[in-house]
Amino acid sequence: MSVPQFLQHVREDDLAAVKHMVACTPAVLHGRMPEQRNALHVAAEAGCLQVLRFLLQQRVDFAASDAAGEVPLMLAARKVRALSLI
Repeated sequence: MSVPQFLQHVREDDLAAVKHMVACTPAVLHGRMPEQRNALHVAAEAGCLQVLRFLLQQRVDFAASDAAGEVPLMLAARKVRALSLI
């Protein structure tokens, strides 16, 4: 099971698939994209609340910054702001 596949399940807010992959391969929790984003970055940017909650319970690094210096909270705040403007 690959990190890109895991991150795709995160992006799709597929909690069952995310939990299955973590159960089979816990190391996917610490995978990064080429731009150094982790699963929390992906879930925050996509607005996937169930997956975000699960990832935080699994102690994924919420303070990890990506290549642009952004942490998941910054992406979540941007998502909320964009939704409030609609």
